[in-house]
Parts: sequence; structure tokens; C-alpha cells
Amino acid sequence: MKGYLYLVGAGLQRDHITIRGLNVLKAADVVLYDRLIDRKILHDINGEIIDVGKLPYKHGTKQSGINELLKKYLLENKRVVRLKGGDTSIFARSIEEIDIAKEVGANIEVIPGVTAASVAVSKILCSLTDRQTSSGVIFITGHKCVGELDDLYDWQALVKLNMTIVIYMGAKNMPFIIDKLLESGLKPEIPVLVAEKLETVDERIFLTKAIDARDPLEKVDNPVITIISEVLYYSNITLDNE
Repeated sequence: MKGYLYLVGAGLQRDHITIRGLNVLKAADVVLYDRLIDRKILHDINGEIIDVGKLPYKHGTKQSGINELLKKYLLENKRVVRLKGGDTSIFARSIEEIDIAKEVGANIEVIPGVTAASVAVSKILCSLTDRQTSSGVIFITGHKCVGELDDLYDWQALVKLNMTIVIYMGAKNMPFIIDKLLESGLKPEIPVLVAEKLETVDERIFLTKAIDARDPLEKVDNPVITIISEVLYYSNITLDNE
């Protein structure tokens, strides 16, 4: 075997990382970390630290470059941690990095973290699911690297499932997404939760209705998580337009 690769979900703040994740960090030779982690976590690292964060729609570390770094250190028989904001299984490109580790014959362990959607609803004392209103959750990404976002989803199917819809990485395209969902039959009065810059000093959370969401969504900035669901009626915040 060549080296050890640990994919660790860091959550959005230091308190979100698991004990297992923290122990692995402390024993790592090299840590490649994402832009959205809580920088306080870096104080727990004894090994080499490399920033491989990506910026939306801007130049940053390409995935191919990250893969090459992983391969390099694994072939050197290093204990490598790939530290990701949120959870390792949701829009984290973990499969590509696992494939690199498999290619060189490395040991692999995946350590989950707390995803942004869970953090968002916890802040308003709510949930992503409820037996009366939403029996499931749909996670979608709000941008597409190649082609048009319009072609990415069956918008009518998303609405007909009548489940909580969670949109990640959608700041730029959220007004378009809301319009498409409304055109496809989304109830105009359904609540929309917008959580911008969670767990930072610039955190902003508000609740509105789908029919009124377009204008405020044009003013949000990354990172943002948007949740659309009737379960939000149970939250402890009121709609912005009430």
C-alpha cells in the first residue's frame, strides 16, 4: 500500500468536526484544505498545510492540481488529509480523489462532516424533513461548469416530488432557479430560507416566499444555501414580507 488518504468533513466551524476527524488531522503529514473551512481548525494540525481552495467563477486551485498533489504525497507514503468544508459526500468531488488513491494503491478512509443545509435549519430550530409536509430531501447544485443550467434538471419532476429542495452553490443563479421552479408548478407561497455566509461574522439568514424571493436573491453572495420547503413554516423566524 502507498500512503493513507483521509477525506475529512470539517463542517462550517471547528466545533462541527468529529473527534475522529480531529484525531486524524493531528496525526497527518500533509493537509490539503478547502476555502470554506474554519481556519481555527488549522491550529490543530502539526503537519504540512496546503491551501487548495476554489473560488466560484474565479481562478483557483484546479481539481487536476489537487489530484496531482494527492498522488505525489501518497506515493511518498504520507498520511494525507483532504479537509473539506461541510460534508465529504455532498458536492465535494470526493469520488475523483478516492479514484486517485485507488490508482496508487493507497489506504482510504472517509470521515463525514456536518453539511451546510443541516446547519442552516438548526439555526432556525427547524428540520429538513417532517412527516406531515416533506418526507424527503433533494440536494441540487445551483451552477453548471459546462452547458446551460436549464438543461441540468427536470424542473417539473423536482416540484412534483413535493420534497424539501436544497440548493448549494447557487448565489449567481438563484433568481433563475426560482423562476424555473415557479414556472414548473412550485407553490408561490412556499417558504424559501436563504442562509448566506453561515458561521461567519457576515452571516445573514432570512425567510421569504417563493413568489417574493427573486429580488432579495439577486443581492446575496457566496457561499449561500437556499432551502425551499413547507416544513419551514415550523421555523422560529417569520417571513420577511409578513
